Amino acid sequence: VTLRAIALLGSIVWLAASEPLGIWTVKAPLPSSRAEAGVVAVGTSLYVIGGLNVGTGDDSRVEAYDTTTNAWRTLAPIPQGVDHAGVAAIRTTIYVAGGYARGNPTSAFWGYDTLRNRWQQLTPLPQARAALGLTVLDGLLHAVGGNRGGSVTDHEVFDPRSNSWERAAPLPVGRDHLAVAAIAGKIYAIGGRVDTPARNVDRTDIYDPKTDAWSAGAALPTPRSGVACAV
Repeated sequence: VTLRAIALLGSIVWLAASEPLGIWTVKAPLPSSRAEAGVVAVGTSLYVIGGLNVGTGDDSRVEAYDTTTNAWRTLAPIPQGVDHAGVAAIRTTIYVAGGYARGNPTSAFWGYDTLRNRWQQLTPLPQARAALGLTVLDGLLHAVGGNRGGSVTDHEVFDPRSNSWERAAPLPVGRDHLAVAAIAGKIYAIGGRVDTPARNVDRTDIYDPKTDAWSAGAALPTPRSGVACAV
């Protein structure tokens, strides 16, 4: 079966198959329930990193779901429990940027080697923030938007070869809890909120690395935040 979409709802994993209208089926549940976790795919596995538990705070657990066996395995925890982090992968390395640690925005930046089950601390974000978007374009990581006591326009680019960050053109409108993805040589920043859930936006901003500039894209049909997208 070819997968078209993947969603994590609470502790239940749902997969939409390749039928024209999509059919959802229930799969093996996430071993530990949590919210605001980071999720990324590497190969045939889905990695769920960190998150938030009511009453216990930030979570450091890392669990991976094998789509070929419908089974979960527990992996090395992230050294610092975190929620609302930006998560993306380049080949077999997963990157975790920012987030909330003990309720405060952090600049921590981690790399996880999926082959060796090992974490490494990398050069921190230039400024701490949470609820940001993280995506990969042409081998570089783009950290976009987020919240640091209020929504921010921050946009930085990380080069894994030099373990260094550079600033890029800021978002036209600062926001957090947005969806960010790269496709066809450009980055799309979709939806999100300005400071508060009462100020959800329907914006789509498109970044072109060739000109280091943003342009406006088609608006979402409805304003929303806490969204996710995948390519």
